[in-house]
Amino acid sequence: MDHYISPVQLFFYKKLVVCLMLLTSIFHQHIYAQEVEHNYKVGPNYVDCDSTKIVSLSEYDAIITIRAGIYRFHQNFRLSRKQGVQSGEFYSCNAIQGYLIIKYNNREFLYVNVDKRIWDELIGNQDPEGFYLKMVDEIEKFPE
Repeated sequence: MDHYISPVQLFFYKKLVVCLMLLTSIFHQHIYAQEVEHNYKVGPNYVDCDSTKIVSLSEYDAIITIRAGIYRFHQNFRLSRKQGVQSGEFYSCNAIQGYLIIKYNNREFLYVNVDKRIWDELIGNQDPEGFYLKMVDEIEKFPE
């Protein structure tokens, strides 16, 4: 039995395949754009939080110092964007409060004494940028 596909049917099938490929690509980007890296392996005996002194540093140097430290809890995410919220990092000695580094419009901002609850809400939010813009005034910015 031969099946004949008319040119009109072929055109619509091609359009359907393209639409499905686009939807798959969008779904894939949404799922993987907010990948989170976990680090739960460092025990309380191995953290160097007491030696992390950032008070007298510039924001840039404080961020470098924080990233070089060893923390009990560390997570980060990256979004593939050219502006807005592009990435976030959370470092904590006690998994209750910690440092939050947000890359926004290609500039990094440091926040201190941030509750882990805020971080959890940020990474779990469908609109991390909207959440960040709402909560940015409520969290403690690193003194400049």
